[in-house]
Amino acid sequence: MAETDPADEADEISPKQKERAQSSPISGCIILSTVLIVFGGLAILYTVVGFYQHKERAKFLDAEPTEVRVLEPTPLQAEQAEHALFSLISAASQNNMDRVTFTPENLNTLIATREKLAGFRGNTFVKRITAEGIEVEMSQPVKKAVLSKELLYLNGLFTFQPELRKDTVAFKFIDIQKDGVEIPEDFKKGFSAIDNLLVLNPKDEVMAPVMKKLSKVYLEEGKLVVETKITEF
Repeated sequence: MAETDPADEADEISPKQKERAQSSPISGCIILSTVLIVFGGLAILYTVVGFYQHKERAKFLDAEPTEVRVLEPTPLQAEQAEHALFSLISAASQNNMDRVTFTPENLNTLIATREKLAGFRGNTFVKRITAEGIEVEMSQPVKKAVLSKELLYLNGLFTFQPELRKDTVAFKFIDIQKDGVEIPEDFKKGFSAIDNLLVLNPKDEVMAPVMKKLSKVYLEEGKLVVETKITEF
């Protein structure tokens, strides 16, 4: 993900938000330079679909991406999403034990408002969160063949499950559903094998210290839950 100068994003913050950031022990620039907690960079998958016959492939892959809805957040929604993000960073930076939750609305708001996440707009929308997974409407590009530049698109409802790993958080692919279409199980297994499809960058200057303070990442009905721990120095 390309780095963005926090100063370039300053215009996105309301006077009220600036005041709160200035009064906080965490600088506003840290908040601004932090991207979405859930999603890391989403690169084009090098999934090989060439072994499928054209007719079979056409049943579940499309020539064009589906335009996925984008939330138009209200000021209150934007405030709530920022508060959740700020709470997590604050707890980690102050070495506090805390429990922070993110709703689908929070996540979609961050996608809609953070410039670093502009690439997700129109192709990623968090539909719902259950104990079984995060359900995300996505239009995911895949390569037609290993050396091919031609892209096809897997448009459907993806399910991910968060996993806390060493100094990072990954969102493991669980399933993909497409209305009226049965997607081959071996194709799904290909996605499952991509271990870094959605992973937070453990070397990110802002997020690296936060991820070292995480004790649990899990799902409840309607919520992604992130817990921080107290560490001894």
